[in-house]
Amino acid sequence: SAGRLLRGVAVVHELPGAVLLARIDRHWSGATGALLEWAERLRNEFRPERIVNLTPSLSCRLLTRLLAADGADVRGFGMDPLGFGVNGTPWAVFLQTASAHRGSSPFNLVDLFRRVAGMGPARGVLGLPTPDAPATDAMRERLRAQVPDGVRGFVALQLGASEERRRWPVEYFSHLARQVWEKTNHAPVLLGSEAERPLGARFAALAGCPHVDLMGRTSLPELAAALSCTRLLVSNDTGTMHLAAGLDVPVAALFLATAQPWDTGPYRPDCLSLEPALECHPCAFGQDCTGDSCRKRIDPEALAQAVCERLATGNWPDAGYVGARAWRSVIDDQGYLDLQALGGCESEPRTVFIRLLRNHYRPFLDGVPGSGVTSTTGLDVTACSALRERLSTVGELLTLLEGQGRVLAMAPREPLKAKFLAYWQRLQAVLHQEPSLRVLGGMLLQEMQEGPEDMAERIVCLERYRLFVAGLSQAMNRVA
Repeated sequence: SAGRLLRGVAVVHELPGAVLLARIDRHWSGATGALLEWAERLRNEFRPERIVNLTPSLSCRLLTRLLAADGADVRGFGMDPLGFGVNGTPWAVFLQTASAHRGSSPFNLVDLFRRVAGMGPARGVLGLPTPDAPATDAMRERLRAQVPDGVRGFVALQLGASEERRRWPVEYFSHLARQVWEKTNHAPVLLGSEAERPLGARFAALAGCPHVDLMGRTSLPELAAALSCTRLLVSNDTGTMHLAAGLDVPVAALFLATAQPWDTGPYRPDCLSLEPALECHPCAFGQDCTGDSCRKRIDPEALAQAVCERLATGNWPDAGYVGARAWRSVIDDQGYLDLQALGGCESEPRTVFIRLLRNHYRPFLDGVPGSGVTSTTGLDVTACSALRERLSTVGELLTLLEGQGRVLAMAPREPLKAKFLAYWQRLQAVLHQEPSLRVLGGMLLQEMQEGPEDMAERIVCLERYRLFVAGLSQAMNRVA
């Protein structure tokens, strides 16, 4: 059903995973034979000229290699004949590393996936096919049959999320819905899965306004039709949010706990993204949060006013988002999705550093010289002094490793190798200590481990990273 929502997809081949796993339990060679037969049938039927794999897991790399047996061009994450991972571009290395350290990733995943696939940025245009008119008309009649006559329109609400800590409270959604109904005469439409229906029951007990409950009552195409009948969606960071953006439905999205709008925000210009105004947000993966301040930080009255203004004027307010860092999605001059601050969060140290990373990572990952120009007007980075010091330390260690590498290339003696390794371990420790530099440390580690054994090539790699760090350091010094 998801394949039907994708533009340009003609055929979907399903991997018979359950059948293969069942056969493995009986006899592994029979399961292997069945997999090979499935792949051969697919290759004969489809004969792929190019395979694009956007998932770096071992299973997907193996599947990519299996389907590319006839010499198809592989883009993204592959595997060499010896079973070692192959990453098609530096963007692929960045994506794999940033997925484990998302708190400092400055690019939306849609832009990252396109670059990994060898494509340019989408420039904000990544629309899904619009549901056909009969399906939309039927859904509109279904919605209107459950609300009073004279309703001006509908606002969709996605109450659920993948985790409890990533879910805005139901009572906040109900407060927002009641305000929107009273001020704009738009009825809320509840969207979600069958498992999330208890949230809908709690909403109904609190809202005190007419609403339509579609939770667990739509197929994926029907969900698309329902979204197409609404003026906008208010949602946690969910698949429904991305579906709405692809259908060109405006979104007000809430990013709590580990979720953050810089990488998984809705890929559509003029969407609103809110995250709690807390220094600890976003949470690191694997970190347990025992408090409830994150979920309850974003004020429902403030978001309700923003939604009402958007419905009335077509614009999001420039300020007034109590308890939140607020962003409006825009397309930057390079065609990448960007976030424009609505309020004072543009001058926060984290925002400043994300801007610097965006400007410096792009040429670095493209393998072209950077412009060295970074706009810093009006930014306050007093709190970034520790970062500048750490960048200076990283630059010095990279310089030392380059020099020791040249000596090692001429005289590969064990004492010199031990000294090189000691400085390398110190460098990795420094990069790991600073969350904003962990992506860089992971990329360097991966390139040095998976690259050629030749020390000259490793020196070239170290030089690239040293120049990147030097550019960041210069930018930081200009805004100090």
